[in-house]
Amino acid sequence: MGFVGDERDFRPTALRPERDAPYARLAAGHLGTDHVEVALDPTEVAGARHAALHARDLPTRGHFDASMHLLFRRLRASSTVALSGEAADEVFGGYPWFHDPQVVWRDRFPWLGDAPRLADCLAPDVRAELRPREAEQDRYATLRARVPRLPGERGLDARMREVLFFSLHGPLAGLLDRKDRMSMVVGLEVRVPYCDHVLLEYVWNVPWHMKVCDGREKSLLRMAAADLLPPEVLTRPKTAYPALHDPAHEAAVRDAVLALPGDPGSPLGGLLDAARVREFAEGAGPTMTHAGTAHLLLPLLEVDRWLREYGLEIG
Repeated sequence: MGFVGDERDFRPTALRPERDAPYARLAAGHLGTDHVEVALDPTEVAGARHAALHARDLPTRGHFDASMHLLFRRLRASSTVALSGEAADEVFGGYPWFHDPQVVWRDRFPWLGDAPRLADCLAPDVRAELRPREAEQDRYATLRARVPRLPGERGLDARMREVLFFSLHGPLAGLLDRKDRMSMVVGLEVRVPYCDHVLLEYVWNVPWHMKVCDGREKSLLRMAAADLLPPEVLTRPKTAYPALHDPAHEAAVRDAVLALPGDPGSPLGGLLDAARVREFAEGAGPTMTHAGTAHLLLPLLEVDRWLREYGLEIG
């Protein structure tokens, strides 16, 4: 799956250094499988946001949910069952933040990377009431206390056991929920072989230094598949689910978010700090986790849209 205009608009980031399409073609050619490319137009993706919202029943991830909904709808036209790769990165260590010592050794969730906290866009009185930093620290401490440890494990191996545990209970839970909701709403069963409990339990006790034994992410998985894939696919860097890079979409998200604090019809607007929202919208750029400003700001827009759609008011 990709987006119309990707050849022109794509911008590499730490989490998405390359486009998927060329490698998918290589893999299909090597394996001799039928290959179908789904190129989504940004307007088509925007039109699927309503369906994605009701499939999730919660604030969505914007074009990430909408594009997956469209992809699964296309898949369902010819198949009832599909395979997906969720958990491979969390189990084998694929994400870039697993391999950045400055991020790994910070005493907080590693996937936050170098991105600013969106909760800082809340009005000061709301932040004082919700105390998002304290909530984050409490969740971090709670999960860290639950990490199953190996006796005698020290140093980076011990820390990476924590980091991988955080990832299994944080980002992966969200990815699996999205996959389930976007697939089942169209009647498609998507199975996740990397979530097989036997595989997960076995790899969990492989020390980190063995998981990166050739100096790269997902070393064990690369070696296991060495005779199955073309070398270009086998050695390519980790690339996450495609993001929409369309400049018109970026501008529309930014403008819509900037309008929220002053919109009397917005159930979220009154909870935001207009100056901080503008600071984020004008100053944010690509980070380790986000493809750009629109990607970072999307949750504000989607929470507002969810509140409106369901007739919810915050008093």
